[in-house]
Amino acid sequence: MKVNPQSEKIGDNMNMQKNRRRWVEKWYDLTGDYIYLFDDKDLKTYESGSYDVIVMMDYKFVEEPIAVLKECLSLLKQDGHVLINCYNRLGLRFFAGAPEEESNIYFEGVQDYPDVANKYTFSRREWIEMLNVLDVEYRFYYPYPEHVNPIEIFSDVNVNNSCYGKEVCNKVSRRYELFNEEKVFQELANNEVLQYFANSFLIEINPKKIYKEYTKYSVDRKDEYKISTSIINDGEKRTVIKEAESDKAVDHITKMVGFSKMQSNDLLVGKELSEMKIEYQYLYNNNINGMLYRYYIEKDKDEFINIIDGFYTYLMEQSVKSDYYIDEFKRVFGDAVLNRENMRCLEMPNIDMIFDNIFVKDDKKKCFRDNVLIIDGEWIFDFAVPVDFVFWRAINELYNRYHAMQNFLKEEYLLDKYKISASDVQVYEEWNAYFTKKYVGAGETTDVIYAKDILSLNDLRWLKGPGKRIISKIYWKKSEAESFDENKRMYKEATLLGDELYEITFRIIDIKDDVIRVDLLQDIYDAIEIVATKGVKRMTPMYENCGCGVYTMFVKGPAAYSVIPESDVDEVTIRFRIKDTKYDRDGILENYYLDKNRGVDNVLAEKETRIYLLENEIQTIYGSKSWKIISKIRNIYRKFIKKD
Repeated sequence: MKVNPQSEKIGDNMNMQKNRRRWVEKWYDLTGDYIYLFDDKDLKTYESGSYDVIVMMDYKFVEEPIAVLKECLSLLKQDGHVLINCYNRLGLRFFAGAPEEESNIYFEGVQDYPDVANKYTFSRREWIEMLNVLDVEYRFYYPYPEHVNPIEIFSDVNVNNSCYGKEVCNKVSRRYELFNEEKVFQELANNEVLQYFANSFLIEINPKKIYKEYTKYSVDRKDEYKISTSIINDGEKRTVIKEAESDKAVDHITKMVGFSKMQSNDLLVGKELSEMKIEYQYLYNNNINGMLYRYYIEKDKDEFINIIDGFYTYLMEQSVKSDYYIDEFKRVFGDAVLNRENMRCLEMPNIDMIFDNIFVKDDKKKCFRDNVLIIDGEWIFDFAVPVDFVFWRAINELYNRYHAMQNFLKEEYLLDKYKISASDVQVYEEWNAYFTKKYVGAGETTDVIYAKDILSLNDLRWLKGPGKRIISKIYWKKSEAESFDENKRMYKEATLLGDELYEITFRIIDIKDDVIRVDLLQDIYDAIEIVATKGVKRMTPMYENCGCGVYTMFVKGPAAYSVIPESDVDEVTIRFRIKDTKYDRDGILENYYLDKNRGVDNVLAEKETRIYLLENEIQTIYGSKSWKIISKIRNIYRKFIKKD
């Protein structure tokens, strides 16, 4: 195999580039003679007609793009391929507040790079126009969240009817969030234009006969569970391939095959292609998730509930009374326990029996009872699991995917209907969290993750007071000896619960260090009552403050608290009430300073208090528009404040 000489001369970015290339090589099945190109100078080192595949990785065009692409094509063997791996200059992330990758400038690409001679990348329409000039066949793919180690890769077959745009950890440093990208991506998909706003492109010139219509990588799992799932179209039929991403995941593939053969006839069993790869039949049938969504859109509660009833009955018919709480169960789901014995359990459960994975054999027959096929037997276990947990997991997944479904039929209504209590749900959530995070390792990514800065264009004021938008800041650092750093902070918008009641929640996984400070409000003269907390061991006001009954008034700084979370919690929630001190702050401050100076000469204490209040009044005027035209006040400021 011929080796790309430039690919080994990447300097400081060598490891990053190797990581970028590794998934491309596996996904595209790079074989034969192939090279990577990064900019125009690479082209000068290669012979014509020598390569099976050319991969253009974030290629920096200096020459005319069409001329460069023609030269790339001249380097190919007969039936060779070019794979272009790049950002979309009209990607939604760049509208939503992510800076241009190359220049780190905001909104540069979406304005067509007004201040540079050469574009860094192009839109879908621009790529199509260039490729049509070359008179070549081509195929677009849409990696998400981007083309650097993507989680999923979509195609034109499914980009508008799948889940492109699901929320993921932010890996772009110092970016803003102007709107909810997940919701906007869904709207673009509903209008069938998402392909124009995808964050990145993979463009295949002279496409292979085998078409990978979709690929999903389980990148955030432990190594022993990392697999990929692909939908393959060979021109005659579609198949689904599940493949171990490394030798460490081979045992997981082997168990999937073994356990699936021991399940009922309803589970689709795969064919082993190798110790690392399983092939499944692709199902064209409707799945239960799609049927429930259709009834939700049609507002047909009766049919919606009929399907849920059928699913619950289907599970119960397979269940037996059993004690589930054994060591193997605790190893997978943790130590939380329901205080009940001999529960209805599934003896060899498929806990991933969610509605996306259940297909109907015949649309004209009732669901379940010999009329379903179940895919994805990845998480089957050989010990008993309570049937209500498997049922709750399916319902929970449905409502997490379609939040607005709560307005159609409350999730609590369904759980109550099947006698699943709030205390049951709490235990099921703990089981699910332990399984996901501790057993599978999902969510524990080792890549650098950054916070997003919330920036509302509807209300840039971020004012204090009842009914206003409240933006809180969370800071963190390793030890008390360090200073809090603006690079280690994130914004959270408080949820308005009532006229004066707000609540914020933040995840511990986003906080990398042990010392946490929460600024509930940025302005002084605010009185705050902490109404309730969850996941908080201790919360202490910082800076200078005074008591106002149940309220704490912050006198010389923001409403900042030192927060110590409880151990082993995933989230911290703080509910607080704001007292508008606009009209009584002077009296509060006066009393505060008089109390502070009690025991000192009262005249002196009163004078100090008045001076402090006057200073704050002048500071309010200082810097305002009026300040620029009122010379007398400026003079007062110089004489009175500057003199001190």
